[in-house]
This record gives sequence, C-alpha cells and structure tokens, in this order.
Amino acid sequence: MSPSPASPVQPWAPAQVPASANRDMGPLAWIAEDVGRCLDAALKALASGQASVAAAALHQAAGAL
Repeated sequence: MSPSPASPVQPWAPAQVPASANRDMGPLAWIAEDVGRCLDAALKALASGQASVAAAALHQAAGAL
C-alpha cells in the first residue's frame, strides 16, 4: 500500500503547532540546569583523571534528557 500523493508523510518534519498554543517552558527549566551541572562535573572529573566519575555524571545528564 503506497502513501497518498496528496498528503506526503515526512517523519522528520516538525509538528505543526498553532500560534496560539501555550509555550510555557518554565517546568522544563530544571533540565538545562541539571544537564549543565552534570556536564561541569564530568569535565572536572575528566581533568582529574576520574573516568568512572565522569561516566556517571554523563549518565546522569543523559537521564535528565
């Protein structure tokens, strides 16, 4: 079954959000802070030769995302 030529589907296309949609990003602000804190910790751990501590910090940042 082939897709309809009148409405091609592009899975990579961004979702269409109405201009009137509420875009309150406040509840997500903690993510940027947590990821930044984790990346700083990972960088400091790598600089001091603590690879396992750096890996744990990167894992925590990935978990926040």
